[in-house]
Amino acid sequence: MKKLLLPLLMLLTLNISAQIEKIEGIWSSEQSSYLTVIFYSNGKFLFKNLGIDESKLKETVINQGKNFVTTTLVNSKNNHKVTIKYTLLKNNELLGEFLGDWKGTVIHKKIN
Repeated sequence: MKKLLLPLLMLLTLNISAQIEKIEGIWSSEQSSYLTVIFYSNGKFLFKNLGIDESKLKETVINQGKNFVTTTLVNSKNNHKVTIKYTLLKNNELLGEFLGDWKGTVIHKKIN
């Protein structure tokens, strides 16, 4: 039984890792002029927002799970702050649920 349990745990771990790595890439949405670039390395995410005044935006990962990443985004130009939960959907789409100074949802499409 122990011999069977170990391969099953390894398979589950690889499946979760492969799923979350699909979040990595360049994402765009119709609601924003920014591109969201998501890097994944050594089990950690890094978010970069490309567009006008991109230096004013800082997005920090605060939580991650099997198919989601939660971040805080602060715009230092106007002190706008939101928490965003990104959830991987089918068809290379990423749902962004915003809470804070703006509340709403945004669908991002992978462009790479």
